[in-house]
Amino acid sequence: MIPLPLQILIAVGLDALCGDPCWLPHPVQAIAKFALAIEKPLRRTISNPKHAGVIATLAVVGGTAASCAALLWLTTMIHPLLADLVAIFVLYTTIAARDLSRHARAVEQPLHQGDLFKARQQVAMLVGRDTDQLDEA
Repeated sequence: MIPLPLQILIAVGLDALCGDPCWLPHPVQAIAKFALAIEKPLRRTISNPKHAGVIATLAVVGGTAASCAALLWLTTMIHPLLADLVAIFVLYTTIAARDLSRHARAVEQPLHQGDLFKARQQVAMLVGRDTDQLDEA
């Protein structure tokens, strides 16, 4: 069994060396799709927006944690080392520090050149909302 601190260290190292694997959909995209799928139904059925938001947050965070726990439990049943490798892979694909840094630099360059249009396009790679009206700040 690989100790958790070593799993985290390996995952951080993989992210620093490789960045996000381009061939694999990013886990955050799946989490975001789930959040978007439940948001409108919850807002329609729960009149208090704060309550709907709390329930949505609990569902997204809880669903993500439960999915990871189930995956790790299932792989542990196959072999404990497989579960460790899956845990490292899940951690690696969710850190994303290298790619976030790359995307941030891609926003910074056009801003320094005064190209607000290009900067907005690059910000759109980081966020899931309309960036057409963003100012330089």
